[in-house]
Amino acid sequence: MSESTEHLIRAYFEKAIDLLPEQRESFLQEQIADESVRREVQSLLVAHDSADDFLEQSPISSDVSIDEITRWANPDETLIGERIGNCLLQRVIASGGMGTVFEAQHEDLHQRVAVKLMRRRLGTKNAQRRFEYETRVLAQLRHPGIASILEAGTHVNESVEVPYFVMEYIEDARSLTDYARHHDLSLAPRLDLFLEICEAVHYGHLRGVIHRDLKPQNILVDGEGRPRIIDFGVAKATDGDLAITTLVTETGQLVGTLQYMSPEQCAGDASDIDLRSDVYSLGVVLYELLCHEHPFDLSDTPPVEALRILREQNATRPGEINRDLRGDLETIILKALAKERDRRYESVAALASDIKRYLQHEPIEARPPSAIYQMQKYCRRHRVAVGSGVIITALLVTGIISTSWGLAEAVRERDRAFDAEAKATRELMRANAVVALIDDLFSSADPHERKGPNYTVRQLLDDFEGTIGDQFEGQPLVEASIRHTVGKAYLGLGLPDEAEGHLQDALDLRTQQVGQHDPLALSTRRSLIFALHDRGEYTEAERRIRVLLEEVNEVEDVQDLHTLKVNEVEDVQHLHGLRRSLADMLRHQRHYDEAEPLFVQGLEIRQQLLGDEHPDTLISMNYLANLYNDQGRYDEAETLYLQVLDAKKRVLGDEHTTTLTSMNNLANLYAAQGRYDEAEPLRLKTLE
Repeated sequence: MSESTEHLIRAYFEKAIDLLPEQRESFLQEQIADESVRREVQSLLVAHDSADDFLEQSPISSDVSIDEITRWANPDETLIGERIGNCLLQRVIASGGMGTVFEAQHEDLHQRVAVKLMRRRLGTKNAQRRFEYETRVLAQLRHPGIASILEAGTHVNESVEVPYFVMEYIEDARSLTDYARHHDLSLAPRLDLFLEICEAVHYGHLRGVIHRDLKPQNILVDGEGRPRIIDFGVAKATDGDLAITTLVTETGQLVGTLQYMSPEQCAGDASDIDLRSDVYSLGVVLYELLCHEHPFDLSDTPPVEALRILREQNATRPGEINRDLRGDLETIILKALAKERDRRYESVAALASDIKRYLQHEPIEARPPSAIYQMQKYCRRHRVAVGSGVIITALLVTGIISTSWGLAEAVRERDRAFDAEAKATRELMRANAVVALIDDLFSSADPHERKGPNYTVRQLLDDFEGTIGDQFEGQPLVEASIRHTVGKAYLGLGLPDEAEGHLQDALDLRTQQVGQHDPLALSTRRSLIFALHDRGEYTEAERRIRVLLEEVNEVEDVQDLHTLKVNEVEDVQHLHGLRRSLADMLRHQRHYDEAEPLFVQGLEIRQQLLGDEHPDTLISMNYLANLYNDQGRYDEAETLYLQVLDAKKRVLGDEHTTTLTSMNNLANLYAAQGRYDEAEPLRLKTLE
């Protein structure tokens, strides 16, 4: 290593050690372009952290070489033949990010045991105290599915007190996935094996111990096919979340455990971890066990990007990998893998219960996500045939509206005065420009034209958005309509960040042209609120929709609605449309007491304005039924679901899509109450 390179490494190292651990990775990624230099700095940081209070001088002092500092960070695997506690080490079984596992002979117990010696970077006094306390707790776990911890202590290794623990030795052990592959297990035996694992994890949870590092390598199956979970809670005992989220080993590669971490673990806040983190990790294990691949391929992925993928990207649906997993089993896996904790199973026991129901051919408790949520996720899978049709149709409708508006405006201008003919001509040209744009979009979406058969909705929008400003220069209202539609299209694809930019531009243009209280501007403001809601900013979305409601003029004389003029009726519908949106936001946040009166009032208004069987009235009735269902008020929900279903059958027929949706809602309600005889014919009809 050249003197200049070593000087550079030391300079970056001195800056990095002054940062908090969670800030260092982004600093290294942003400031150091040379990967080899970055790896050296990372190794020095690991050494510095492990040195803590046993180094008398800083590792950056002039008489200590970088090679010596790096050596302090590496585990010592030359201990074969030495004695740790009452154990004589015989061979290395495995070595990983947390430490080295040895096979050993316990001299007092006269039996083979496994000894795990932790990394020396975990050997600070604080870590030792935490480790000793946690292992006392873990030693009390007595379950046939958890490898027993026999004893624990510290071992002095090159002047460093390093924690270790002794656990039972598992004969002929294979990792969970290796065992299933070696024995070529079919689906049912794999699920039976997984249920035993769930039982063991749940046992630990009942005693207040979260594993936090569940992965196939920590789930061993012995020669008789009995699973054992190892390292139960050791990640917590050694401050493992902080160690894991360092993200890199001494060689600069991703720590393997990262792939099994829940999104909240990726945030690096150990205080924010609960039982559902283990539910997520078990979901990853189940995915790998049944799909024979990992939900996310993080090989050769930079650490920051890997964290983003784990927090934001959804896994390929299991049914797309293995057709046998479609249906209930896929629903179970995806519920366990939900990014948002509230969408996951509340406990490992709940996950296991649904798997048992699946194996016994009973209805599962997990429900697929709502239709809106499914559409968002579905569109993100880039289904061209359906998605392109939806987006192009929306843009076509916008084009038709804009065209009609332009033509009508042109006619009005010509009728007003002869000297306005030039303006009318310009309006006609604008309308023609919209038609030409729609034609261009259709050509782009044609899989046999320029883009090929794999051209996606997202690509279509991305290609189109950069041309909007040029296409409609000098035509602010037309541009606003296009941007509003594109923003809503991104929103439908589950991309609220991309949607927000277009919707904000549309709002700015409409506000400049017609004012912020015009119905066009109000519509865009409402869509912007939905973008915030989809980003999870519920408080801000709720605040904005309340502001919007205050600005809309309310009709005071509700008793005399039938005397309202047409435009006044539209104002009332718009007002209560906003209220219904607010109520649904409150429902999703479980503020049921606040949401219910809004839903009830909105339904009553629509019944008076539109009648009992108007589609918008039925939508409001269904919203209220959903609220009752969420609260467990099944009788009230059933009454409304039946009214909606009967009305749709009369108005739309038995086989209309929305009729079948209502039929399925009612079936789900019956299933939630255990009324399977009533749910089955409805589901069979829907399926048919």
